[in-house]
Amino acid sequence: MTTLEPALLALLHGKLRVYYELTEQLGRAPKQIEFALQREEQYRQKLAATSANLQDLKLKSKEKQNDLAAREAQVKKMQLQQDGAANNREYAMLGDTIKATIAANEVLGDELLELLERCDEVADKEKQATSVLEQACQETAETKTKIAETTRRLERDLTDTEAELVELLKKIPDDLRGELIRKRPSMREKTVAPVDDGACSSCWQLVSPQTRSALSMKHAVNCPGCGALLYLPPA
Repeated sequence: MTTLEPALLALLHGKLRVYYELTEQLGRAPKQIEFALQREEQYRQKLAATSANLQDLKLKSKEKQNDLAAREAQVKKMQLQQDGAANNREYAMLGDTIKATIAANEVLGDELLELLERCDEVADKEKQATSVLEQACQETAETKTKIAETTRRLERDLTDTEAELVELLKKIPDDLRGELIRKRPSMREKTVAPVDDGACSSCWQLVSPQTRSALSMKHAVNCPGCGALLYLPPA
């Protein structure tokens, strides 16, 4: 029966764990950039909505200003007409119309004032939204730079770890090495597993006394539950 040193299997298991931890870290790196871009887009949409609201308020304010100016001009025109009224009745009618128009103009003026105050408030919000977006863009750029550096480091570490795995696998007998290589893509770091508290640490199936005895004699044994190559951790 093929025998294997537990220390070798422990090294192999450790390197497999490191390799797949690095792989997961490398997979998470782009997600950090994606999150930063999503946040930046949210702030950009908020700024766009605030700017659109401000433009709408400015347009309404301009319309009311024009309306108020036209109505004030109308009052002046009626006042001139009143001065040249042909009789008291016409004079009184024009006077009533002028009073009503002036009253309506006061209401319109109050509405305009509220609109202008609202414009100032939204303009302040636009400035804040612009500042927040600029900060988010800066943070996104910093995240991209940081992730690029991290990615390069992880790729180097992965390459080095894979090379170490290749060297360790060379020390495994040919038949077992081929089996480990076939299982590795699906089992990943659980391709090799130590016995922990009397059970396979990959699937936690209890190890029989016969299996433990075989492992103590350094025999190559696969877990009957998950197929992991088992070993007893070196003392």
